[in-house]
Amino acid sequence: MLEHHLNPCAGCPPIKVSNNSYGPTGGGAFDPNSATTKLQRALAAEGVVTVWAAGNDGPDNSATNPPGQDPTPGILMVASYDDLGTGTRDGSVSTFSSRGAAGRPETYPDVSAPGSNITSACRPYLLICSTGLDPRNGPGPLDVGTFNTISGTSMATPHVVGIVTQLFQVAPNATPAQVEDALKATADKFTDSAAYQTVGPYTTAVDKGSGLVDAYASAVRLGATPG
Repeated sequence: MLEHHLNPCAGCPPIKVSNNSYGPTGGGAFDPNSATTKLQRALAAEGVVTVWAAGNDGPDNSATNPPGQDPTPGILMVASYDDLGTGTRDGSVSTFSSRGAAGRPETYPDVSAPGSNITSACRPYLLICSTGLDPRNGPGPLDVGTFNTISGTSMATPHVVGIVTQLFQVAPNATPAQVEDALKATADKFTDSAAYQTVGPYTTAVDKGSGLVDAYASAVRLGATPG
């Protein structure tokens, strides 16, 4: 990805963001010298945002996904939000969503996004898809059971990745740091569970980071015309 992001294929636009939904069970400590850290920092320097799932070890854990704790601007970690079936912003942090270590903001998620009961493409031979309770067929004649409804921070992370791509449409020359700022500065402060605290220019919480991502507000912060 680092080698080919500017020219991934003939006629393809540059790769601007990556989705990362894997990591050690139980989370762990951030390693600034790991190969993953070095690669994602090199990507950030090239203008690519890296987005990590926080992990699914909540609610009583105190360790998130190690590479997601990287403080480098443009490297984000996502907690899972549950709207409790209301379709509103008045929901809660998903019970399973990994929490950081209290009093150590560097371990907290950066933002939250919907991750509970998400219906998406999910090939039935993948282990994670077997956890779903609502298999559905896709549009093609061979797409049997290729959609399912599952939960996890791996379902929340792609929401943020999709929003990041929209933000780059609004501001093609934005840096990864500016994208992260737009997401964190405009996140909706849903109040379930842990209290927010001020850390640097943002408010954050051990379980949900700066709050629920707001695509519209983020776009406006990066220069979109309010409509």
